[in-house]
Amino acid sequence: MGEVTVSTPLDRNSSFDSQFIKKRETILAEVVADPIIGLYALGNRTREISDWMEENLGNRVSADTISAITDRVLPEIKAWKSRMLDSVYPIV
Repeated sequence: MGEVTVSTPLDRNSSFDSQFIKKRETILAEVVADPIIGLYALGNRTREISDWMEENLGNRVSADTISAITDRVLPEIKAWKSRMLDSVYPIV
């Protein structure tokens, strides 16, 4: 096809500030865990969540990363599903 020249811009003045992952944040899961878990709780699949994040936040997160994040809350979900229920729930 031919030669391609790629020019990478430099940020010598530190003027670039990412809105998705802030400076000095090293763990992506801490930044986007709440929206991912919220979407997962609503019944969205990992690929749907990935598509939503790309569309709304401008960055794509892999389905594997999303799965790893949702796996962190699975023990809590299982505990909640297997909790003992009260015998009576009064409604006012």
